Amino acid sequence: VHNHDHVDVPKSYSQTHDLLSVDAARAAIPPSRWESSAYEKNCFLTRDAIDGGAIDSASSLSSWSSSSSSSSSSSFSLSAPGTALLQHWLHDFRNDTFSSHTSSFSSSSSRVIPPGFDPWNDFPSSEIIRKNYPDIGSDQEEEGAGSDSEKWNHIMSVNSANSETGRQMESKNHRSARDYYTLWYATELPHPNSSLPLRQRQNRRTETAMQQQPTRWRRGHLLLHGVNYLPRVYFDGSLIPPYDATHEQLRDVANATFGGMFSRRHYDLGVAATPATTPSRPLEILVLPPPHVGKPTFSQSRRTHPPQGQGGNHDLAKSGAIMQCTAGWDWVPSHVPDRNTGIWDRVQVEWVWGDVKLHDVRVRVVNVTTASTEWRDESNSRFDFENNNDEEEDERLLPLGDDVVVSAWLDLSVTVTYHGSQHNGTNPFPIRGSMEYVIQHHRISRDDLMERPLSPSSSSSSSSSSSSSSSNPPNSLVLVSGTMHNVTIASSISTVHLGLIRLPRAKLWWPHTHGSQPLYSINLSFRSLDGKSDSIVDENYNDPMPPLHESTTQSIFAIRTVSSFTHPKTKSFALKVNGHPIFLQGGNWITTDLFLRYSNSPKRYLQELRLLRDVGFNSLRVWGGGIAETHHFYDAADRLGFLIYQEFWMTGDNNGRFAGNRDWPLDREAYLHNARDTVTRLRNHPSLAWYGGGNELFPIAAESGSVSDGVSPPSDIEAGIRRCISDLDGTRPYVTSSVMEPGDDERSFDPERALGPKDGPYGILDEQLFFDRNPGLTTPVLSDDEIHRGVSPTNVKDKYAPGRNIGFQTEVGSVSHPDLRSLRRFLSPEAMDSFPDCGETSDRGGSVHEEWSYFNYLPFTESEEIGAVDHICSFRYPPLLNSTSQDGLKSRMKNIEDYTWAAQMAQYFQYKSLFDGYAMKMWENYSAVYLWKSSSPAPTFRGALYDWYLSTNGGYWGARSGLAGGSPVRLVLNLQDFRVHIVNSLSLPLGPTVKKDGNVEDWVVNWSSYTLDGSLIGSGLVRLKSSTIDGNSVAHLDQPLPWLGNRKTYNMLMGLGTGDELPDVLFYKLEFSYSYDGSPPFPWRDTNKATNTYFLTNPTIRSHDFRQTRFSLFGYVRAILPKVDLDAECRVLDHDDFECNLRNFESNHAAIMITLTLGREALAEANSGDGRILPTFYSENYFTLLPGETIRVGISTKDVEFHWKCDDSRTVWHYGGRRNESIQSAIVVSVDGWNVKTKQIQVECASTTSIV
Repeated sequence: VHNHDHVDVPKSYSQTHDLLSVDAARAAIPPSRWESSAYEKNCFLTRDAIDGGAIDSASSLSSWSSSSSSSSSSSFSLSAPGTALLQHWLHDFRNDTFSSHTSSFSSSSSRVIPPGFDPWNDFPSSEIIRKNYPDIGSDQEEEGAGSDSEKWNHIMSVNSANSETGRQMESKNHRSARDYYTLWYATELPHPNSSLPLRQRQNRRTETAMQQQPTRWRRGHLLLHGVNYLPRVYFDGSLIPPYDATHEQLRDVANATFGGMFSRRHYDLGVAATPATTPSRPLEILVLPPPHVGKPTFSQSRRTHPPQGQGGNHDLAKSGAIMQCTAGWDWVPSHVPDRNTGIWDRVQVEWVWGDVKLHDVRVRVVNVTTASTEWRDESNSRFDFENNNDEEEDERLLPLGDDVVVSAWLDLSVTVTYHGSQHNGTNPFPIRGSMEYVIQHHRISRDDLMERPLSPSSSSSSSSSSSSSSSNPPNSLVLVSGTMHNVTIASSISTVHLGLIRLPRAKLWWPHTHGSQPLYSINLSFRSLDGKSDSIVDENYNDPMPPLHESTTQSIFAIRTVSSFTHPKTKSFALKVNGHPIFLQGGNWITTDLFLRYSNSPKRYLQELRLLRDVGFNSLRVWGGGIAETHHFYDAADRLGFLIYQEFWMTGDNNGRFAGNRDWPLDREAYLHNARDTVTRLRNHPSLAWYGGGNELFPIAAESGSVSDGVSPPSDIEAGIRRCISDLDGTRPYVTSSVMEPGDDERSFDPERALGPKDGPYGILDEQLFFDRNPGLTTPVLSDDEIHRGVSPTNVKDKYAPGRNIGFQTEVGSVSHPDLRSLRRFLSPEAMDSFPDCGETSDRGGSVHEEWSYFNYLPFTESEEIGAVDHICSFRYPPLLNSTSQDGLKSRMKNIEDYTWAAQMAQYFQYKSLFDGYAMKMWENYSAVYLWKSSSPAPTFRGALYDWYLSTNGGYWGARSGLAGGSPVRLVLNLQDFRVHIVNSLSLPLGPTVKKDGNVEDWVVNWSSYTLDGSLIGSGLVRLKSSTIDGNSVAHLDQPLPWLGNRKTYNMLMGLGTGDELPDVLFYKLEFSYSYDGSPPFPWRDTNKATNTYFLTNPTIRSHDFRQTRFSLFGYVRAILPKVDLDAECRVLDHDDFECNLRNFESNHAAIMITLTLGREALAEANSGDGRILPTFYSENYFTLLPGETIRVGISTKDVEFHWKCDDSRTVWHYGGRRNESIQSAIVVSVDGWNVKTKQIQVECASTTSIV
């Protein structure tokens, strides 16, 4: 990777499209033609492995990694080199010790980067970002100053490639920020002949052997999966244009490349010379930044604070298909200085035989039948809402159960490009051949989610009808195969329809809360007629040895149906999969890393999505201020059973509803080009459920009907997106906006245009509020204007209108606080000691250290009112009394350890209550709930269930308890009235459990109540009135649980001397047995019991002081009483799995909120660094053991980079984490908890057999 200083390109751009003209680009001088002195001086480092690895300095062209070729083509899967900022980081930290380096932006000695920053595994501090790397918008003129072309100044430096180049560069002490992030990416592509299979190389040794073969040549194809913003590609020193592979009817892509971040680019590298004149040829890509990059905005008082405002000054939205949050957001600790300019996703090179190239298979499920049920897609466009009644929809239900076999009809087509002939230049002759398809079960290797081509079996190579079924047994590898003869390729781009294909014995794909996820692979291949005169169908062509054209492509798909409807009770968007309504419980997803360092890591995506699956989510919303996610994300979602709501790239914060301009983006054609390619790329993924136009837009059409009529998205973009979804997909719903304006008139919420009338709130709430309608908001909801005018909810015209209550909650959020080990990775010791005071209501200033502000501290205090309840300090002992006084406001937790543990407890209760409350009104008030946000693309103190290092927090385990880990049956206790509710989210009814003797068990919920010393103080049961619980419903039990606490129960705790001042806390356990009326799907087939636990306080007392001190008994237990010493044993089960058995032998103490952490022995030392193995997946964590209780906890490291072996009854490990780290140490499980003695349990091996 090289800076672009030596590019001779005029500074002229189209004012309409902000694009560099081809004529101007032809004048550019790629690095391979630079003089060596300048060339070597500008070499940066580059990534040489998909998931990172050894990084070598370069003295010549830096190379990307490549992989071996298939038999029919020579293909190179080049890793994603990374953005411009990453290249600078790698340059500045190129040695193994990561010692101090001077930033490459300036030769000034004042720009020194602190040691210890790992560009791959660390998040940059404020010092690194602000002091060493300029913001790309720092030299951009303010809005309204100058024309578009003038605003894109300094994209290129004008230099000549002559002997003065090196000296010119050496004397240059400053470049513009745009120049700094405008880079050349360079590599050498080997000649394809060197990659041919051995047999084919041997056949070319003699002239006789060559005469026996058809005339053959290889044509190269380059595919850029993700470039931000505008690439210029040079091969062997010459500029090559992109070609159209999506039937683009907009601008001529061959003459003006579309800008944008989410469109793939295809390039024809031409025919490889035979014999090869050189072993390799240079491939060089110049990447230009977006034309409008915006500027982050900062607090004027403290410049070290994170960027203020959503999207900075909002100008970035002018560029259209872009990651808007890179200019700053309220949950981002840093803006992204280069706006992620560069090659951020995969690069692929493929050499195919001849001139035909296959792209983008389309698999459309048009009909699914069982013995008793039929589903048929009767529409060409599925984005229109279905308003069928329940009786009509029930007729389309496909049966649940993993043993269900269906027959599916598939509509298959593929895009074909024809690139001319070496015999006839730009006027190719038509080519005739055959198209062969093979459908198989998709097998996924344990370490790789990449799609691998599958070769057709020998049984499918013989002549057959155009869509015949294989006679192989249903469980054989090949399920269906066939050949379509006489396929003629005559135009530069065309679509070949293979017709309807029947897949006779298939299984249905389900979200993981409802079933399993069988995947299928389709492999298509085209081959011209070998050596026959009709291979080229033109009477004027008489070559006796016609060429051989051969190409293959592959895609993964599944059998499932998806549709949407407006639910009659919630009056909101609702989703059906295979005819079954799915209650959507999920989170908002930004991406896996703010700087896109892991965009090409299938392992990272799998790890994060597995964390979210295990918490119980069945859906994710890919937020419109982020990216169109990569194929690795969707592969993982397909495999793990998620339903994905993918938004396009607009937000109300930048596209006119709240700020910015509703007419943005400026280049509408480029935006729609990105949208078309995104739909084409993602349409076969079963996890993709529906599309959204953007985040919090304003899809209300004004009377004028013009483009600039105040609509967001603009009318032409809205129409274009709907058209491309209809034309290129045709199977999925589309909704314009996540939310729109609340109200009850014709300009307010419309469920066919938006999912909900409002979203939020985003701060911590009293847990009881989650059991209200519209928790944290008014009921009915009011618009911002109504709130500003002081309108009362009681005065609205129709409080039951769809726009007056939230039925589909797209965003509801709260606090986030990482655990202690993660805090030490991104906070300084000074900041660790400077945790906020009790009652802090501000996210900056006051008692909030500037590092906490940088990482987006969100107070644990309920509101900005003085004296509001602080959820962390509610655990304080001595209790926080008179918190409205100045003395009370200055109180603090004892230390950062107590503060962090209290934060974990508070998060646990908060997120448990949140999901309990929404589940309690499933299909009555709500059809969906999405947490803001679930992922953590950066270290942060707001909105995340796990941190950037993939360590879960208390909120994760509270959410997992509230969601029951995704179980379809769960128990919910309403914290307002202590009534129990039974949630059944499957379409199957529930009934009592049948005993082995044939008798039916009592249809009851059993409960028991304990003090914190483990004493049982009461138990009982709540009887159900009905004999069944309907599918997709909630049973509301009338009898509340009794509150058994009083002012004496806590005295059971030893030595409590101030008991009269402490509210009582009791531990309740609930249990419910059931059976399904029918065959439940995997993994719930053997499940017949639901349980839940709660720490409860007196629900009838609501005073401020009571609520502020209600958990102070926890503080007493932690501060005064002896720690519980648990008995624990941990052992190896197999390569990926471990197991720990824990027992609480204490006679008078409950072990509260026990946590387990897998790592190395260094975990025992508080300041020894982070010895955790991350991520690790636990069957239980943050759990409580009463005296005498035992528990078995499963621990999994599947899909984690973790190597170990057993040796002499001791587990010795080598963890492949940071570079050059090779540490031999025993594997241990750290046991900790609120009142638990910290100890390290060495993992034992069953034998001395090595497992690596």
